[in-house]
Amino acid sequence: PFDNHKKGIEKIVRQYPEVTFLFHGIVEDAGTAGVKNNINWLDTLMANNKNVYYSIDAGLHIYGFKKSHLGKVVSKEEMLPYLKAHFKEQLQTDLSYYKNIIEKYPDRFLRGTDRLHITHFDQEISALLDEYTRAFIGRLSPSVQEKFAHLNADTLIKKWYYKQMNNLLKKITKLLFILVTIAIVGYVTWFIYDKLATSIIEKKI
Repeated sequence: PFDNHKKGIEKIVRQYPEVTFLFHGIVEDAGTAGVKNNINWLDTLMANNKNVYYSIDAGLHIYGFKKSHLGKVVSKEEMLPYLKAHFKEQLQTDLSYYKNIIEKYPDRFLRGTDRLHITHFDQEISALLDEYTRAFIGRLSPSVQEKFAHLNADTLIKKWYYKQMNNLLKKITKLLFILVTIAIVGYVTWFIYDKLATSIIEKKI
């Protein structure tokens, strides 16, 4: 979100603490005054709300997403030399930007895998982007690396799965209760009717 979204985000994550929010791409605000660093806002949001998670692609993937690229597909011939030339520089930028906050909230950051242009799916470029991600992960604290790489995502998926199963079991239990109640009411009704009918017949006899 941009500045005009932040208050709404802060409100909704507080209003629904039982909901897990996974955000992406909110650390920079590209407004009319240029790019604004929102990492401190994200830090505060995560500190105050345990239900906030965040995924990171890292900056090398951004080539092809820039304003100058709108309306066109960046060719491999343009993209590949740029990625190679800026690999180390962008890696240091991303580490200075994200490393501290990832290690501050080691259980709530996930590796992103965004691709946009068809060029990003080129085998050579895709391999280079994966290499960049591995290099980024490799420079995080060893205790955080696996969590960021896949364990946090695994945990979120399992959390969602178990929640869905729990909701399903609650619905099944409720349905069974209704069916059992109907069966009991039906049996009691039949039993009373049978007794009354037998009593009437016996009196007539």
